[in-house]
Parts: sequence; structure tokens; C-alpha cells
Amino acid sequence: MAQIETMTAEPEVDSNWARLEHAINAAAALLPLPGPITAFAFLNTLQSLEHLPFDEGLRQGALRWWPAQICPSIR
Repeated sequence: MAQIETMTAEPEVDSNWARLEHAINAAAALLPLPGPITAFAFLNTLQSLEHLPFDEGLRQGALRWWPAQICPSIR
């Protein structure tokens, strides 16, 4: 009967996984804990333009709300 060799991870692979786990845990510590959303605010600033064709609504929205420095070609 043939012997079954058990596979062991190489020390270098273990070290890489440990470094990756450490990096993930460090990044996770910077994030807020997820929780239930207790409030939701909804505001559709483009609602008044829904009756227009898409390209015209986009142009009108840009004229109303975008600073001229961002998209001077629309002006």
C-alpha cells in the first residue's frame, strides 16, 4: 500500500498569509463597525428634469448645479 503524504505549507507561505492577515486586520480597525441604518435621507435633485430628454436634462442640470469651472463647455 502506498503511503499518503500529508501536505504542509511552506514556512514562506505561512509568513505571507500571516502578513496578509495582519494587513487586513489593521485596515479593518480603521473602518466603522457596520450597523443597521437608522435614518435614510432621499433627495433627487434631478426630479424636476425628468420630463426632458436625457441629454437636455443633463445640460439643464449642469447649468443649474455645476460650477462653470468644472464644465465650461456646457455654458
